[in-house]
Amino acid sequence: MPIFTRASLLLACTSLLAAGGALGQQSKGTVEAPPVSADVSVTYSVEQSQVAPGSSGGFWFQGAGADAAVTLWKGVGVATVVTGEHANPASGTNIDKIAYVFGPRYTYALATHHAGLPPRMQIFGEVLFGAIHGFNGSFPTATGLNPTGNSFAFQTGGGINAFISKRFAVRALEVEYLRTELPNNYSNVQNDLRLGFGVTYHLNSLSNRR
Repeated sequence: MPIFTRASLLLACTSLLAAGGALGQQSKGTVEAPPVSADVSVTYSVEQSQVAPGSSGGFWFQGAGADAAVTLWKGVGVATVVTGEHANPASGTNIDKIAYVFGPRYTYALATHHAGLPPRMQIFGEVLFGAIHGFNGSFPTATGLNPTGNSFAFQTGGGINAFISKRFAVRALEVEYLRTELPNNYSNVQNDLRLGFGVTYHLNSLSNRR
């Protein structure tokens, strides 16, 4: 048999085997792949902050937040978070702020989806970017004090959702690092630690609800 013919047959057989393997994997993935899902959460938050990095003037914000996340493929998705908080530092000056951030979130389900049921627990991590608006405070500027301030916001961290039913879960813990650049008459940088607790409503499948 000519070398060209043998090579052609070998190439054809290899192509058929590869195609069969790909079809098998696609069929298997169709059955086992989890559906696109969504989660909407409401949380109570406490956030440790300082007047300036390294200063002794530490204080706590308290407030609430809401976030919505869509898991698109193998745990990878996107999330948007809005958080509003209030603080009354020892100096007696009130501070209110609202942050809105958006970015990628990865969610790991400790139990796989079966028969339209959600996992028993989710662990997620995220890296979010956005902005923060401070108001009802005193933000130093070159010309004096301003009652409002705005800056870039960076938030990263994660949390745990423990399911108590098909649709509802408890946000057992959320830990986030928040960096902002509101004017503070020092370095104009804030590196805060935020803790959150709350509830989550889960939609297991957006494409095929059961």
